Amino acid sequence: MTDGQGEPTVPHNAFYTVDADFRVLRQERISTRGSMTTTLKEKGEGIMKKISLTLMMLLMAAALSACSPQYDWRDYRSNDAPYAALFPGKPATQTRPVKLDNLDVDMTMTAAEVDGVVFAVGSAQLADAAATPAALEAMKTALVNNIGATVTKAKAASSASTGGKQTVLDVEAKGNRNGEPMVLIGRFIAKDKRIYQVIVMGREKNIVPDTVDTWFSSFKLN
Repeated sequence: MTDGQGEPTVPHNAFYTVDADFRVLRQERISTRGSMTTTLKEKGEGIMKKISLTLMMLLMAAALSACSPQYDWRDYRSNDAPYAALFPGKPATQTRPVKLDNLDVDMTMTAAEVDGVVFAVGSAQLADAAATPAALEAMKTALVNNIGATVTKAKAASSASTGGKQTVLDVEAKGNRNGEPMVLIGRFIAKDKRIYQVIVMGREKNIVPDTVDTWFSSFKLN
C-alpha cells in the first residue's frame, strides 16, 4: 500500500483496533503486445513441435509469475524499539494512540503487505511492567475479534535472564471476512515494560507456511 508519492503506508488493519478490508500491496500484471508470424514452409515437423513446446513453457511461466506473490525480503532495524526483523517488502511505520484494556499507550506499527497478507510488528512501552500480562491479552483479543476469529492454537512461555523477564504468547486463529476464510498467526511478547505484537494476518489461501516461518524466525529482540 502506498501514498500519493509512491511511498508505502501502514495497512489500516495492521493496527489491531481498526476493522478494514485487506488491500493488496502489489499486483503484478503481464501484458503481451504484438503478434508473431512464423513461416515454416520448409521446416520439419520436429522443429514445429519444439516451437510449440517452447511457447507453451513461456505461457506457463508467464501465468505463474502473474499469480505468484513477490517477496522482497529486507532487513529492518527499528529506531523506536530494540528489535530487528526481515520484512517481505518495503515496510511503512506509523505511531498512534491505542487503548489496551484500561491502558492508553502510543503504539508504533511497522508493516508490509504482500498478496493481501499483512506482516506487522507493533511495539509500545508501558509505565509499569506489572501491566504487561493484561496488555498482551488485550492485543490478542482485539486482533482475534478483528476478523471474527476463533483461537485454534495457543501456547504461553516465560523465561528469565540477565536481560530481564520475558513472556511469549503464540496464537493461531481462524475466522471469516466477507465470505473469505481468514487466518491470524501472532506472537505477543512482553519484556520488562515493553510489549510487542508480531503478526501475519490475511486470506488463508494466500498464506504460505515457509514464508510465515521465515518471518517469525527473523524477529529478534536486541
